[in-house]
Amino acid sequence: MGKRYLFLAIVPLILMVLDACKKKNVDGCKYIQTSFYQQLNLNDINYSNLKFDNNYVYYNNAGIKGLIIYRISSTEYRAFERASPLDPNNDHAKVYMDSGVLMRDSVHNQAWDLEGLPYVGPSTCQVYRYSAVVNGAYLVLSSN
Repeated sequence: MGKRYLFLAIVPLILMVLDACKKKNVDGCKYIQTSFYQQLNLNDINYSNLKFDNNYVYYNNAGIKGLIIYRISSTEYRAFERASPLDPNNDHAKVYMDSGVLMRDSVHNQAWDLEGLPYVGPSTCQVYRYSAVVNGAYLVLSSN
């Protein structure tokens, strides 16, 4: 009989934990899925800014509204979606680099650091980050 009462006490606790996890995922962030795989030749003159640490380029051939590709070092790059996670369907809500150390939303009063984490503003939404891997002279970008 004791095991049954223990079970009945644990079930509501488990349900509360699962419900709390579900609510954490509902944060107002709106990410649109896209699928791509592209290779950028880092020797191409169009990407010459990526030869230097702490520099970036806008890349319009991938993602929803293009990417911000940021060079941390010769072996580490980051690729962020330019569609704002606050309003991805708004054509004017685009993420851009601000002073080389923050990303900002062109419509909302929101800023993110170079990890894609909220820095200033009302939102807890992160900027969507894609895979960016160096392979010789190429930077491989993908949505996986």
